[in-house]
Amino acid sequence: MAYDRSQLKLSGQSLDGTGKEWVYTTTDSLSTVGGAGYFSDGAKLGMTIGDWVIITIVDNPANPTTCTAAGHRVVSTVNASTGAATAGVTPA
Repeated sequence: MAYDRSQLKLSGQSLDGTGKEWVYTTTDSLSTVGGAGYFSDGAKLGMTIGDWVIITIVDNPANPTTCTAAGHRVVSTVNASTGAATAGVTPA
């Protein structure tokens, strides 16, 4: 499955507007979601370097019955030309 914009939700942000937390549900693996430019419209949505993305891997994002994995990544790059964001850093 490819990136599905409808499954990405802004869950919170700091009072000054910096540092956001996103939630994303998908059938893609954690490594796929962490791939370069996965969030193709990240800049348009407001993703910035340092934002957190909580990822839940399920059998069917529209109507999940099974969760097979979960994790989180930090946005490491936002491409200035394309607007694509990469959530490639796994926090320690």
